[in-house]
Amino acid sequence: MKKSHMLLSLTSVPTMLLLAACSPDTDNTGQLESLEAELEMAREEIASLSEELNSLRDQAAQEEETKRVVSGFFEPGADMLDLLHEGYVQHNPVFKRFGEINGVSGKDEARLLFSFFMPQGDEESMEEMPAPDPNQPVGDPTYLVLAEGDVGVALQQRWLPDPMNEGEYYEAFWFDAWRVRDGQLYEHWDAAVIEEPLPPFLQEGMGEAAVEQALGQ
Repeated sequence: MKKSHMLLSLTSVPTMLLLAACSPDTDNTGQLESLEAELEMAREEIASLSEELNSLRDQAAQEEETKRVVSGFFEPGADMLDLLHEGYVQHNPVFKRFGEINGVSGKDEARLLFSFFMPQGDEESMEEMPAPDPNQPVGDPTYLVLAEGDVGVALQQRWLPDPMNEGEYYEAFWFDAWRVRDGQLYEHWDAAVIEEPLPPFLQEGMGEAAVEQALGQ
């Protein structure tokens, strides 16, 4: 029986029972049993629909939370390390190789990466960084954020120098995908590959002393 017919039957049961009870010349036993069975089926269907609705609500709430956590990684001034789960799992092969060379993994690998690429208060390193081109369009790191369950994907809009048109930029996209656990970023994927020639930071380790200092050991 279709769900709509089932629910309609449920609403009509009291009237039918009343009519049956008002007919003294009719043996209502079979009819009452049939109506009671139909009523029980309708109750079960309503319970099933209610359970399905609650499940959909829970899933929607989880996916909103997943998108919120993923988007938070790109917010200006965000404490990126604080957003990472203690059991953080990295699948970016460049970052993994950097960790292997320096004998670290997980969240310590991320901590070492951040200290290497974004040194705090290192004025000399900041001076070496080229000034951004004021004509370069500003990209959108959360151009599109999608979620399915505990996995979220951030599609990032970027504007890169156009090698065929000097002084111009072309639109490109990158993605980062994370699994969210306990309100934090637990697992990460992207499209990075190890390229040749190897970048300097993959050619040799930082050294034990530098690693310990960066990790506060």
